[in-house]
Amino acid sequence: MRLWLAALLILTGSEVSQWTSAPSDGVSLSLANDGGALRMDFDFHGHGGWAAARRPVNIDVPENYRFVLRLRGEMQPNTLELKFIDGENVWWMRHVAWDFPHDWTDVVADKRHIEFAWGPATDHTLKHISAIEVTVTAATGGKGNVWVDKIDVEPLPADTSVAVEERVVSDWHGDGPLTIDLHQPRDFGGLVVQWGADFASNYDVELSLDGKKWTRARSVRLGNGGRDYLQIPNANARFISLDFGGKREVRDVLLEPPSFGDRAIDVYKMMAHDALRGRYPRGLIGEFGYWTIFGKDAEEQAKPLLSEDGAIETSAGFTLEPFVRVDGRLITWADVTTTQALEGGSLPMPSTTWHHPKFTLTVQAFGAGSARYRIRNTSGHPEHVELFVAVRPLRVTPPWHELNLPELTAPIASIQWDGELLSVDRTNIVPSIPPSTEVLSTFDEGDASELFDLRDSGPARDPQKHPSALLRWEFDLTTEKEIGLSFAGKESFEEERKHWQSIADHVQIDIPAAKDLVDTVRANLAFNLLGRDGPAIRGGARNYRRSWIRDGSLASTALLRFGFDEQIRDYIRWFAQYQFADGKVPCCVDTRGADPVAENDSHGEFIYLVAEYTRLTGDVALANEVWPHVEKAANYIDTIRKQTRGEAPHFAGLLPPSISHEGYSAKPMHSYWDDFWALRGLKDVTWLAERLGKHDAAQRFAAIRDDFAHDFHESIRRAIALHDINYIPGSADLGDFDPTSTTIGIEPVDDLANLPHDVVIREFTQYWNEASGRMNGTRAWRDYTPYELRNVGVFVRLGWRDRAQQLLQWFLADRRPLGWKQWAEVVAQDYRSPTYAGDIPHLWVGTDFVRSFIDMLAYERESDQSLVLGAGIPESWLKDGVSVRNLRTIYGPLTFSVKGNVVHFSGIRIPPGGVVLMLPNQKEKVLRSVSPTVTLSSR
Repeated sequence: MRLWLAALLILTGSEVSQWTSAPSDGVSLSLANDGGALRMDFDFHGHGGWAAARRPVNIDVPENYRFVLRLRGEMQPNTLELKFIDGENVWWMRHVAWDFPHDWTDVVADKRHIEFAWGPATDHTLKHISAIEVTVTAATGGKGNVWVDKIDVEPLPADTSVAVEERVVSDWHGDGPLTIDLHQPRDFGGLVVQWGADFASNYDVELSLDGKKWTRARSVRLGNGGRDYLQIPNANARFISLDFGGKREVRDVLLEPPSFGDRAIDVYKMMAHDALRGRYPRGLIGEFGYWTIFGKDAEEQAKPLLSEDGAIETSAGFTLEPFVRVDGRLITWADVTTTQALEGGSLPMPSTTWHHPKFTLTVQAFGAGSARYRIRNTSGHPEHVELFVAVRPLRVTPPWHELNLPELTAPIASIQWDGELLSVDRTNIVPSIPPSTEVLSTFDEGDASELFDLRDSGPARDPQKHPSALLRWEFDLTTEKEIGLSFAGKESFEEERKHWQSIADHVQIDIPAAKDLVDTVRANLAFNLLGRDGPAIRGGARNYRRSWIRDGSLASTALLRFGFDEQIRDYIRWFAQYQFADGKVPCCVDTRGADPVAENDSHGEFIYLVAEYTRLTGDVALANEVWPHVEKAANYIDTIRKQTRGEAPHFAGLLPPSISHEGYSAKPMHSYWDDFWALRGLKDVTWLAERLGKHDAAQRFAAIRDDFAHDFHESIRRAIALHDINYIPGSADLGDFDPTSTTIGIEPVDDLANLPHDVVIREFTQYWNEASGRMNGTRAWRDYTPYELRNVGVFVRLGWRDRAQQLLQWFLADRRPLGWKQWAEVVAQDYRSPTYAGDIPHLWVGTDFVRSFIDMLAYERESDQSLVLGAGIPESWLKDGVSVRNLRTIYGPLTFSVKGNVVHFSGIRIPPGGVVLMLPNQKEKVLRSVSPTVTLSSR
């Protein structure tokens, strides 16, 4: 029986007034009574963010329940969120990038659809609701309207859902419909039908609660027998009828849990587990498979991916997967070993090679959408070979990588072959050599992995939106054969190679003893440029397809060191336009616009980026152009720091709590990460004002800087005493140990001279001890984030040359795979563990590595205005020498070489504190004047 909660959930004219508007910064939202329905009129005004209607309630949630939200909308696709709030804890149901229905529609959210979103609660069961929100979150943004007629909750009896797969039919033979009685109404998500020899190609699945009134739930057309995976979302029935004609043999009918009907990817996971290993991507069977990106520099579309197993994910989402048959035996990724490489060792034109006793197959991808399949005979005698490329509605990224992806498969409406090219919806796949055969199939006709023995077929228009295709080339292989596929226009491999070589040539560093290290620098700079979306520097190509100023500011400084001025100039101009009217700098920007979430590091990061660009390039014109944005950001820092003046002494004068640190997403904290960046921003706005001749502004900001620095450093001392700790905590609230966060206070904030020195040493000694335990196997660990690469640069600045090298070698060993010279955001100890890895390559992690590498060669020291050379160079590099040309510093482009104990350098002006030479096994030497050659004596 349905229970109507009239006090809460029936929206009448009088009750609409009890809802309040709660939009994010920059978003407008008005609420109105429209014939008894709540009408939400919103406009994102080019921003990201949300438009939320909220109402306080006091509801105890039953043990089992179903919410039904009745609504309609007029807008571009955006995300619907129904939120249930209890204090600081939030639960939600989401439809990501949803096409809101124009007609009144019931949106059903069973208990299993409602997830814990965030908050400090350790028990994530929804038991009480103190407020409810209907929220439209920007996916495409724009403006529009939503009407909400009612929200009701239906207490359900004890859960009758199918908990696990149940066999409801075994060994059935007969004519006509097969009717299944479940004995009571059950909630389920679909069926799996295992056919015997006599199978039905065309049949319907009908459901009934009483055995009298039937509803068609699924139709199968042109089925190929075997196992039929029939997804039926939100099914509830007592009776199930399989309506087919003629004599049939059904071995099993399996009833699947409700979750089976929620997402197409869960059907494919079952199909993969039921199939031979290698017929489906390894991610579908719970094994991690790594990938990398390729594409056009700064192209504004999703970057295509290449998996370590040779599958390509196109910009449209679907994949191209290779298979080989030799002497009648089908070879998959599960039957070979693989190696990976970048063109020339560092160019983002990746390849993966299958190694089999009879052949190698190299798949190399380049440009916006081109691939070369090169198969080489290694058996010593001719082989009859079939090369297959399967087109499938799947992705390279595994099912658990679902952040910002509304679909974990890649739905396709139709596939057609016209004799020259394969059309997959709007994408044309053009082979360089016509295939021997082409097989196109709907989902019901069979997945590509079942089609190897078929030859030709017609177009596939699939109501399930999951067709596939198989292109087959058959030939006798004596030496080598190459087949090309283009899926984004014809591209020149040589032109692409020359373009990326010109990018790599910006890194004019030669270290014969560490060529792989230098190639990794080149590769990660190229990945960052490739990963851009127009001018936007981003953290990744899939999960982090957004531009955080946090990532962008530090990535930009690494790129500036190697002369990528134009790209950073464009980025600054692009990001500046999204600043809010009150001066707040958004934490990130994407196609939806500026994100209004308060992450209080962003204001200082933007100022720092402008200042660092000016210091390294001397381009005062851009600084003048964006000065109004810089000044507003600094004023905003000053405004929000005053909000904490009345708080506890260890909070007073800090920036307000935020979630800029991932560890504080459940509850905002007074993060010292934010405060370090605020200090950097206030130092830099003062420097910029002086540089631009704005002396009054410089004087005002200097006073703000000094006042804030006093409060900040006093807070650190108080927090250390309050929490009885011997390190600088990540937040004043928690006293948490987080040295990778503290690194930012040392570089780029350069506040080491003002921090308690013994505390800093103890903190990074403790980190070293923990890292050493991971390295030597005495400390158990499951995963870590290579953001820790920042610590290599800090070790260099602390004078820990040998420790920096050991730490660096540990991180280099965790590039995955090694040949692609990249890092994931999270590295698991188990190479195949189904870990959330963020993005691969993670572009900010890559530039953390580059910045630490630069520190090993040269870094500026703000405290005494000196330039330090060679502090991280190990002795093993000196035999064959180190050569650096035109590395940007704030004192000019640095050119230097060192071999043995002889140093040559030029190109810079001597800084006020001199050039400090810190080479291994040499006495430290401070140079106060330019000398082209310096010979150092041993200690």
